[in-house]
Amino acid sequence: MKRSNKYITDKIRPYILKALEEKGLDLFELTLRSERGGVVLRITIDKPEGPGIEDCTIASRAVSEFLDSDESNIPFDRYNLEVSTPGLERPLRSESDFKRFIGKKCKITNREKDKTGRKSYTGIIE
Repeated sequence: MKRSNKYITDKIRPYILKALEEKGLDLFELTLRSERGGVVLRITIDKPEGPGIEDCTIASRAVSEFLDSDESNIPFDRYNLEVSTPGLERPLRSESDFKRFIGKKCKITNREKDKTGRKSYTGIIE
């Protein structure tokens, strides 16, 4: 039975969360895609003081260890794992994200233009 990518990510998310939490990291985003080169699992990590390249290495090792174990039960033998950080243009998704960036400059982009014809605004998070 072929499983959807969403089904697979929903099944492995708790284990990946645990593996990252043990390393002091947060899961910002998790996606699984079938691409020309095969299956790609993309993990974006975060932490309060901002993650660095060392954190990506630590996360990659922790997640790989889980995925390569019998416990993961992933339905594919080969996959590419990509670990990254949200970067400077990161979206703010939760209340804690907004609190963390109080006093920082941000850009808000609407899906549609407002009455004045504007679609985006720049301001400071208060």
